[in-house]
Amino acid sequence: MVYNMHKMIALFFLIIMLGLAACSDPEPIKIGVVGEFSGRRSEIGVGARNAIQLYVEQVNEAGGIKGRSIELVIRDNAGDPEICRKELDSMIADELKFIIGPVFSQMAEVTLEAIEGKDVLVLTGTMSTNLLAGRDDNLLRVCSTLSHQASLLAKSVVGRSIKSMAVVYDLSNRKYTEQIYELFKSDVEKHGVDVPLALTIEKTKHPEMLVLARKIVDADVGGVLMCLSAVDAANLAQQIRKLGSNIPFFGVSWSQSNDLFQHGGRAVEGMFLVSTQFYGQPSSAMLAYREQYFSRYKQTPSFASDLLWDGVGLMLMGMDRAEELTPEDVKKAMLSIEDFQGLSQPVRLDKFGDVLDGYYLVKVLDGKYVTAD
Repeated sequence: MVYNMHKMIALFFLIIMLGLAACSDPEPIKIGVVGEFSGRRSEIGVGARNAIQLYVEQVNEAGGIKGRSIELVIRDNAGDPEICRKELDSMIADELKFIIGPVFSQMAEVTLEAIEGKDVLVLTGTMSTNLLAGRDDNLLRVCSTLSHQASLLAKSVVGRSIKSMAVVYDLSNRKYTEQIYELFKSDVEKHGVDVPLALTIEKTKHPEMLVLARKIVDADVGGVLMCLSAVDAANLAQQIRKLGSNIPFFGVSWSQSNDLFQHGGRAVEGMFLVSTQFYGQPSSAMLAYREQYFSRYKQTPSFASDLLWDGVGLMLMGMDRAEELTPEDVKKAMLSIEDFQGLSQPVRLDKFGDVLDGYYLVKVLDGKYVTAD
């Protein structure tokens, strides 16, 4: 009798535990986020992280994905490839199946090394290096390759009948900047444009912008291409203008952020830059997003914010449409999506996971980015 009583009690508690388990919330879907979120060049990474957080919060408020909430696991790589590798390894060891980031192209090689042969899917919004192009792997991206960026810059210079150019690029992000410089130089030289001066800076050394500015002015070139962060491009522009030069400025998409205005002021007026977004009449979705972003973070979103808003939306749509929440099924679903409308344009990926659309040329006018002719 005592034995049977114990069995009944055990069965009673088992029924209670099963009932509690059935009533508890399902496990959240964990998504890793890795990028440069600290330091003087962190505006791009912080803007990307902010957009991801805001989008995920709204999805969770609406019920999540397949009835499960999204939980972000955010790690700062401090702009160091070795730290980035360690954070990626740590996320994979913790069995995170989905990761967003990193931010800069300098992290591309360590990212590929970390995820090779692993059951993980990575989405980047801003690593545009050609190193990632045409690869059938588990890394997808919603930014076009930098060869398209270099081509657009070259076309802009040639179209303005400029005969000589100086280029300044940052070695701390050389997988991006050096490739653009080399492709740009090759392209414009085919059209008779000389590139007699190429200067570099390094993150580990405080760049002497006045020294660089003097070299550029003394070279008497027709324009200067800045493959730099927004802060460095702004500071260099300030120094060149202080020397009395009206040389036209050109910049890469990396420079096209709010920091350019805040640090460059009037010195960057008229600067031409590559943009990842079309600056025409904003859509209702774009206006709502900008209002929500500003309300939450008290600043306007950057191009990286826009890209990652679209990117995380595409990934979550892939999760919702996937047969199973596995990297393989989600990747398959993302590549098949043809109806995802981004903030300013549709977002579609090719069979290698590269976005099909390209870049636009913008100009700084009255402290704003406007479409350039």
